[in-house]
Amino acid sequence: MTASSEAGTKIEWPKRLLVLSTLRSVATVLLYLVAYFALPWKTFDDWAGLAIVLAFLAVALLTAVWQIGQIMRSPTPAVQAIQALAIIAPIYLLAFSLGYFMLSANDPSQFNEPLSRMSSLYFTISVFATVGFGDITASVDLSRAVVTVQMVLNLIVVGVGIKIILAAVKWGRDLTKAPTPPAGE
Repeated sequence: MTASSEAGTKIEWPKRLLVLSTLRSVATVLLYLVAYFALPWKTFDDWAGLAIVLAFLAVALLTAVWQIGQIMRSPTPAVQAIQALAIIAPIYLLAFSLGYFMLSANDPSQFNEPLSRMSSLYFTISVFATVGFGDITASVDLSRAVVTVQMVLNLIVVGVGIKIILAAVKWGRDLTKAPTPPAGE
């Protein structure tokens, strides 16, 4: 392999990796959205709805832990970190969105208007982004408590979560630069 072909390979590999990573992330988000909009979950009958929301949050947490390991082991930790965020954030946001939707379906007085799946997603993202237009508001203590929990977790996810991911990227880069010991040691 000549120097010019090596240089060409080095240019092609990152592009291919970024394209594959982007496609994987987009496919994952689309799968989550299809599940969110298509599956027939409606209310908190017998705590099943709450269990579904908690399961989403548990999946988000377990996915985050697994992704941190993937970042540290990856030969391209920064690309893996971007992919991790693109996978974890939708699970987290859809968990709260599903919770708000089921709260509203079970008791429309929880919010100032009944929430559809789309309006629940809109409300969740506006709370996450701290925009709070005020067009949808929590009306009773239960829904206000859930929104408060989301706000606190948002701060933790953004503050601590990003710091952990950046530390994993640094650690992964350090591991890929570490010299390998000679055989037999």
